[in-house]
Amino acid sequence: MKEALIEITLEQMLQVREERVKIQNEILEKTNSILITFTMNIPGPIKNNKGIEQSFIYGKRDLIEYMKDYLIKEIQCRKLASGGEAYLVIDKQFSAKEIKSKIIEFEETHPIGRWFDIDVKSAPNRNISRAELGIKPRKCFLCNEDAKVCGRSRRHSIEELYKFTNEKIQAYVASQSRNSIKTA
Repeated sequence: MKEALIEITLEQMLQVREERVKIQNEILEKTNSILITFTMNIPGPIKNNKGIEQSFIYGKRDLIEYMKDYLIKEIQCRKLASGGEAYLVIDKQFSAKEIKSKIIEFEETHPIGRWFDIDVKSAPNRNISRAELGIKPRKCFLCNEDAKVCGRSRRHSIEELYKFTNEKIQAYVASQSRNSIKTA
């Protein structure tokens, strides 16, 4: 049986992002900590399918393991039609910039890290950016140019980007499944 795919409209995506910011701000105000928010960066209107969902689960697992030395105090998750969201509350004994540097290292070394969207906030409405750390912007999935420039110019079709994304994610999920079988 073929998987039913749900297209997410721009309005729905904006609403999800608005809700995410509200949740982030509430967590930060309640905990007075540093917050890592983990989602998937999937081009096009289909933001979730079995492969993307499994990639999110594996990515979250790997992120928690990667950040284990940073005193994760709390983890909250949401499962939405637009994809998974994970909120990791980190003790403030570490600087937000130090944590963001570690996150960027994770994104750049993970097999599908380019599809991870991981924000670090130290206060409500205050993301730590790559630019603040002197790190170049993310590259396009397909051509290695600045991703924002490619996106704005629509250099690649949504179909091209989605096909490439789906192939990479399916290959990653298959490799993780094989690894799970070997270790079982």
